[in-house]
This record gives sequence, structure tokens and C-alpha cells, in this order.
Amino acid sequence: MTQASLTLSYTVERWPIAGSFGISRGVKTEAVVVVAELADGKRRGRGECVPYLRYGETVESVTAQIEGLRPQIEAGLDRRTLQTAMPPGAARNALDCAFWDLEAKRSGRPAHEIAGIAAPAASFSITSGRVASWKTTRSGSHGRMTASSASSRPAPPRRML
Repeated sequence: MTQASLTLSYTVERWPIAGSFGISRGVKTEAVVVVAELADGKRRGRGECVPYLRYGETVESVTAQIEGLRPQIEAGLDRRTLQTAMPPGAARNALDCAFWDLEAKRSGRPAHEIAGIAAPAASFSITSGRVASWKTTRSGSHGRMTASSASSRPAPPRRML
């Protein structure tokens, strides 16, 4: 635990989904997101998660897990120690992302460089017959993810074997 003293905050936000997102378990028109923030007085790192009932998670259980780690975070818990201090799940994901974001902002380097991996390449996802592409762009000293949706253009038909 070598991290400088941090303060922890979190909020619950409702992010509307353009249209709806449907799977076999139901249809969603919004995502209920828990946003965790770690601050060192100069910079803030943010991370998000969506609790999934399928895995026994609720907004209340996730915020309780995050709150339960407050004393350790404020005593110097770092992202490496987080991996054993909390079980895998939405709460740990939000905090882990917040630690990565804060470390990237402190160092002025993108998270992929800190992790020692290659820069992310463009990737694509196909949803409801439409293609949404994600690409990495540079803005200042930090890389930012931006979405470019080809929502007006249906995805080409795919043959299923």
C-alpha cells in the first residue's frame, strides 16, 4: 500500500440508451451505472460499472462494497492490492478503472503504456443489425476513446453456417 492518500466518492447515474437494448432476459432503456472517483487533491480518476443481478449484484450491494473499502483506500490501498482486497465483480471493476485513470493522469501517459501493452486498435461491435465502431484518438497528452456510429447504415448480411 504505497498510494498517496486518496479520497473516495461515488454516485449512481442513469444513462439513457438510444432506443432500447434487448436480450433474452428483458429490454433496457437505460443503464444504471455506479461511478467511482478517487482524488488525490490535484487529479481525479474515474471508473464505472453496471451491477448485474445475474451475478447477484445490485446498485445497493455494489455501493456497499465500495463504501466498505473506504478505510483501506484512504489508508493507501493501491490498484495492485485492490485485486486481493475485493472479489471480482462490478465494484472492483469501477475502483480498478478509477485507479488506472488516476495513474494515467498523474503520469501523463495512457493506461496502455503503464500496463505495458500495445495501443488499442479500432474494434467493432454489431448490435441490432447496425455497426458501431470505436476508434482511439489523441487529445492533448491523454488518449480518449470516441465512438463513431454508423447507425444509419445497416450491417451487411452475414451467412451463418
